Amino acid sequence: MFEAIAQKFMTLLAAFQSSPGVFSAIMAVGLGLIWLKYRLVGRAIRSSHEQNYAGWNTEAKRATQAHPTGVGQQDVLVMKPIRLLPIAFFCLLFFGGGAVFMALTELQQPEPSWKAWFSVVVGIGFSILSLWMIVFSFTRIIFNGETIERQALFRKRLVLPLSRLQEVRPINKTIAGGVYLEFGEGQRLRVVPRMSGYRQLLELLARDDPKLRLMVQLFGNRMQEVNDA
Repeated sequence: MFEAIAQKFMTLLAAFQSSPGVFSAIMAVGLGLIWLKYRLVGRAIRSSHEQNYAGWNTEAKRATQAHPTGVGQQDVLVMKPIRLLPIAFFCLLFFGGGAVFMALTELQQPEPSWKAWFSVVVGIGFSILSLWMIVFSFTRIIFNGETIERQALFRKRLVLPLSRLQEVRPINKTIAGGVYLEFGEGQRLRVVPRMSGYRQLLELLARDDPKLRLMVQLFGNRMQEVNDA
């Protein structure tokens, strides 16, 4: 290991001694590209993390719909996934395209390497995940203070009266990462903070629940501080 490192160092030293100006220019460009790469990757990771909790600070869209009684209109809030569709299409193009490319090139060799198979499998896996993200991006949660409704592709429309709500349970350890709305009789609605209006919904549900109201206030203020930082 140390011999290999020493050999590479000697090679670089010889290249510098042979042509210091060209070597320095190439190194400067290379280091600049590496710095740019990690800056962009870091920004993408940070942006993705912020968007996963964007519903704490992004309000739901206000709309009107026919009243359940069939008489008149009522105001509702419509929650939807935030900026998910562009990410899904990018991942599908990147990973799906990569899988197709590897399948048409490397896998056509007489004895494809395990790395080629691994790349194709990973590409297919991320492509499936991207398709799920595309489907999920059309999900809508509509609430008006009395009922909550879920509309989604390939799933049955679900309308539940908030008066039957039994429990608001965190998906993980805290409500920061999403909640399950438990209505009993096996009826449950999953709500994630990547959807607009997430905090608005929790504030509505917390009106008669002091414990939930305290948690919403604490996590809401924390998310606002992180967003302003």
